[in-house]
Amino acid sequence: MGPTFVHTHRDENSYLRFFSALDRMIPNFRYQMQAIGSDGDEATMNAIAVSFTSESFVNLLCVSHKKENIEYKLKEMKSATPAIRHIVSDIFGTNVDSMLYQKGLIDSETTSEFDSRLRDLKTTWDHLVPTFHAWFVSNESEKFKSHLIKAVTDQAQLDGHFSNNRVESTNNNVKDWVGRSGKSHSASFQS
Repeated sequence: MGPTFVHTHRDENSYLRFFSALDRMIPNFRYQMQAIGSDGDEATMNAIAVSFTSESFVNLLCVSHKKENIEYKLKEMKSATPAIRHIVSDIFGTNVDSMLYQKGLIDSETTSEFDSRLRDLKTTWDHLVPTFHAWFVSNESEKFKSHLIKAVTDQAQLDGHFSNNRVESTNNNVKDWVGRSGKSHSASFQS
């Protein structure tokens, strides 16, 4: 497990302080980091963008969180369950059986491949959920190309998609330990 930052505020300044502390403890930390991933929380994303400015740095998004967000949006649009399954498979791929994986948009090896495949899905998606394709293009397309597709995970030298499920599990254990009240327990952590 890497550095851990226990905080009670989900604001940009909290994350900036964490990255700044790491930079003070580890010389050139900001420039040595090749990639970092998050659940897409706006404050976290903003702090990452400010803290890591190297052109080769990769800012990843958790595929599990993104999938949940897409499913939630489709339900919010009153989509039928089969339509949700179909669109989610188009985006995230699916295991057809134990030996065969059908690639999704997320498996695009270039941004131009992603754009082409997304254009090809318009007719199908417009038939299944009429407003979803336009929403996805406006709200998700650039995020996928910058933080999720295979081209990005390859640049981060990952074998597969990024997920922060392990970190979330640890986070839940800490919340259970200190309580979910959000109250400060700094004395518990001092030696």
